Amino acid sequence: MQKKYNLDDTIASLATFPQRAAIGIIKISGRKALDIAARVFSPARPKNIRKAKTYTLHYGWIKSGGEIVDEVLISIMKAPHSYTRQDVVEIYTHSGPAVLNKVLNLALRAGARLAEPGEFTQRAYLLGRIDLIQAEAINNISRAKNDWTLRQSLRQLEGGLSQKLSSFIKKLEKMLATLQASIGFPLEDIELERGDIEKILSGIIGQIEKLAKGSRTMRRWYEGFRCVLCGRVNVGKSSLFNAILDKERVIVSTLAGTTRDTIEEEFNLGGYTLRLVDTAGLGRKNDFLEEKAQNKSQQIIKEADILLVVIDNSSSLTKEEKEFISSHQSNSVLVINKCDLKTRLSSPYMRQIRVPQVRVSAKTKEGISRLEKMIVKRLSASNLNKNEVYLGSLRQQQLMEEALSYLKQAKENLKFNLDKTYFLLQAAVEKLYNIQGVYKNADVLEQVFRDFCIGK
Repeated sequence: MQKKYNLDDTIASLATFPQRAAIGIIKISGRKALDIAARVFSPARPKNIRKAKTYTLHYGWIKSGGEIVDEVLISIMKAPHSYTRQDVVEIYTHSGPAVLNKVLNLALRAGARLAEPGEFTQRAYLLGRIDLIQAEAINNISRAKNDWTLRQSLRQLEGGLSQKLSSFIKKLEKMLATLQASIGFPLEDIELERGDIEKILSGIIGQIEKLAKGSRTMRRWYEGFRCVLCGRVNVGKSSLFNAILDKERVIVSTLAGTTRDTIEEEFNLGGYTLRLVDTAGLGRKNDFLEEKAQNKSQQIIKEADILLVVIDNSSSLTKEEKEFISSHQSNSVLVINKCDLKTRLSSPYMRQIRVPQVRVSAKTKEGISRLEKMIVKRLSASNLNKNEVYLGSLRQQQLMEEALSYLKQAKENLKFNLDKTYFLLQAAVEKLYNIQGVYKNADVLEQVFRDFCIGK
């Protein structure tokens, strides 16, 4: 069911988390924002807050029934030059759950409605200050886990991605006009240079393919690169998991098969957001639970960006280990654990393995820093062009893939079916417009803004 938002309502929300801190913020937006501020705010110097100039800051108190609730500052931003393009009032209080909730409740009693998640940004979009790409960029900024994602989100907010899509749309719409003229007036002397159209179309397809490919890599920057620890039982995967994280995240034991499920922890390493995953030891299927753990581990291994294949320095490699190493070379690092113990590995065989190797001891933490440097080095192959702008959400990526499919079909039909080519190009343009949010679909808005925090 489509959800409708009433832009005539005045909304209010906490803009900061209600915890002990220096400052807390309550945000109010809508045509009654100034009236509500006048009802709850008592300025230190007598003035009509409704007539205050835009972009001004005022000192005073929030009062309830004549009693002071808090000493505050309020800022006034009048429509249309505000975040939402409506009148906006922000109240800066001392932070803490009691004071913030009390000031918010006073604003609600004075005529505001509690804002939905992302509703302030949604109003900025619906009232034309930003497009949907920029709205998603705002959410990405607040969720950015590293410099790469922050930089990308800021470029999207500045309009870099929107401008790139607009250039595609402009060329495609010009192409549509030429095709429409040829289809509509076949007897007129209208020159249709199919070769020129195919050349332009091929160029757009190439640019979108490059954008889509880079954006798939960019998703890893947003979500975190999956770094998976795997190997047979009792090689010290869980101990290594703790050593990399530098904390006792999982219970370790000398008993084989302690880990029955995957355990995941997110952390930052060298500017990369990593999702480190500890998996159940390979090879054991003594019961239903172990078989289920094995199946899950195999699936996680397939999804890994980097595979840390852990082997035991103090024991010989099994046939199964050799086969596993041989079949997982493209994204693997061979981690030789327990290097504090006497080695029993075959030196000739180890020299034959064409996989980066690092010797570590999870027990003494020897070699952990070398392992971390090796992980960062492998991830550096995923670095993207800092001057490019990429897609910022899975929604955008899916729509771009659909647009690309239509464009490729249009190119195939160009030589023998202009009508079909026209409709395929039209479908591609519609997908590009949907990325920008030109067509305001309530279901799409629900999907986009439900992931925002309240007050954004």
